[in-house]
Amino acid sequence: MPENRQGFAHLFIWYHAPEYLETDLRNWLLDVEKKLGVKGELFLRKDSDSENRDRVTFMETYKNVDEAFITRLESLATRQPWYNKLISPRRCEAFNRIE
Repeated sequence: MPENRQGFAHLFIWYHAPEYLETDLRNWLLDVEKKLGVKGELFLRKDSDSENRDRVTFMETYKNVDEAFITRLESLATRQPWYNKLISPRRCEAFNRIE
């Protein structure tokens, strides 16, 4: 879990997953909003790996969250049907806005 020393942060979670999971992941963000009260955004990038194989990267973003939210989010994620279909681990990074 990323360290958040200044309170609220912007959270970025990225992972590789089969493209067919897009609908499940869109629904996941709706579920997060309903259960945890934070609206997220989902991004997708298609590229190739070092062996020129197609690869899809998804990124979830959440604004103004704290460590408790991150803990609840990741706990909830591990219980989702799509979780074991991910190609890579979920990589969670938090950044604080510089004002």
